[in-house]
Amino acid sequence: MKLECDFSGTAVTKDGQRHLGAVVGTPEFKQKYVEEKVSEWVKEVGVLSDIAKTEPHAVYSAFTHGLQHRWSFVKRTIPGISRLLRPLEESIRKTFLPALLKTNFIIGNDVRELLSLAPRLGGMGITSPEKMAEEENRDSIHLTRSLTEKIIAQDAKGETDQNAVLELKKTMSRNRQNAQVERLQHLKDVMPIETVKKIHIAQETGASNWLTCLPIRAKGFSLNKQEFVDAVALSYGWPVEGLPKTCVCGDPNSV
Repeated sequence: MKLECDFSGTAVTKDGQRHLGAVVGTPEFKQKYVEEKVSEWVKEVGVLSDIAKTEPHAVYSAFTHGLQHRWSFVKRTIPGISRLLRPLEESIRKTFLPALLKTNFIIGNDVRELLSLAPRLGGMGITSPEKMAEEENRDSIHLTRSLTEKIIAQDAKGETDQNAVLELKKTMSRNRQNAQVERLQHLKDVMPIETVKKIHIAQETGASNWLTCLPIRAKGFSLNKQEFVDAVALSYGWPVEGLPKTCVCGDPNSV
């Protein structure tokens, strides 16, 4: 019996194709796809950086609750793209963070590492896409292995053990938290003692709520530019801009 199929309107390519939000194809096609996405995200980071000059609190919330999740799916589904995400990390580090925090110093590796930690650990939750890519892709592969095996075996009746998946998620979450604690301990070993004291204060119960809460003006919580920048500077012991060098009592200002 001869089957007749109509493939009119079907695009055939030998390089690759976008598939379910990711991409399938040759290494060159994958690289081109990721580079285009990164270019788009860098522009979006630039837009937020411009807004951060006047509304840093709103921009911080928009980045941590929204924008940085835009590249999560690509990190999870496409392997070996850490180096391709470097321009995005450079944009965050050299453009976004200085605009957000109004820093007058270069953000070094230790400070960048600190800011990438969760707020409850003394960070700001501004993660590095370059550093997280391989880990998230590896976790995604482990998490979907059971389903992948069933698809390969064409097992339409088999069911995935949801309890096993839940336990695997918990294990991954614990591993991620432990890794952050280890990174924090390393930072404590190399950072100035005054900064370490500030980190300990930021780890106290409820101390990071002001960072994780959404800035909703109707609810009475929305910091203006000076309030947000000063709050972050005081949290890490950084210089507060605009303060006089001496107190009204005549002594040097120690804030």
